[in-house]
Amino acid sequence: KHLDDAYVLWFPGGFLGLHHFYLNNIGLGVLYLFTFGLFGVGWLIDACLMPYHVKKANSNIPDCIEKSAAATCILAVSPAGLLGAHHYYLNRIGFGLLYTFTFGIFGVGYIVDWCRFPILLKRYNKSKEIGHTSHKHLDDAYLLWFPLGFLGFHHFYLNRPVWGLLYMFTFGLLGIGWLIDLCRMWKLVENCNKEIDERVHLTRNNRSVANPNYIQGQYYGNMPTTTVGGHVPVSYGQFGPCPPGYSNPNPGIYPTQQNGYGAVHGMNEQPPPYEAASIPTKGH
Repeated sequence: KHLDDAYVLWFPGGFLGLHHFYLNNIGLGVLYLFTFGLFGVGWLIDACLMPYHVKKANSNIPDCIEKSAAATCILAVSPAGLLGAHHYYLNRIGFGLLYTFTFGIFGVGYIVDWCRFPILLKRYNKSKEIGHTSHKHLDDAYLLWFPLGFLGFHHFYLNRPVWGLLYMFTFGLLGIGWLIDLCRMWKLVENCNKEIDERVHLTRNNRSVANPNYIQGQYYGNMPTTTVGGHVPVSYGQFGPCPPGYSNPNPGIYPTQQNGYGAVHGMNEQPPPYEAASIPTKGH
């Protein structure tokens, strides 16, 4: 692609996204087509970012791996940012919906994102390299703390639903808890991320210790060594029939082994009848 061709299409056809269609930015092209160049703001920004657009189009980096800094900037700064367009673009669906229904969190988040959109872009591209991460971020928590912290939005974000509901019905503990959270927010985020790391670690450990020889229904514990009928019962860890007087808590398959390891001699035999000793008579 060539820079001069892109500029020719940018004026005046850029209001309809012709330069983006030329540079294979189909998504932005369609968006410009229906928003008249994002109400003219994106069209003006493209005048400065056109060299970057052309360089990106000529690079070998697929769009599915990295998100474009220019596209993020245009969506964040333009009026579409009030509806969370840049959050949708960066796969932050939750924040996108929040911006849509709160008009960019009443304009505060929209203005803040003018400065922090490079950070959001860097986080997204890093997560694509190392894999998805569910860590929470301090800037997101503070953005939810003001002005929606009175309703506990930052607690819901930090996986503290009980505290979120408490703030929602007490208006941030009458504003006192809301003010305290201003100072302790960093600790809340740190504790939340520790819990997430521990949960991931436990999940990986549980997957790694799976027993490939496990048979569903087979009980592997040991029975007490109490004798039954003069015989030592076979343990549940061995193969054999369940001894008399004992019930199997986990019914499974207990094949009887003949002269094999784990078999107890005389296990299946009935004990001999009890014979009382004769009582000696007097004089004998």
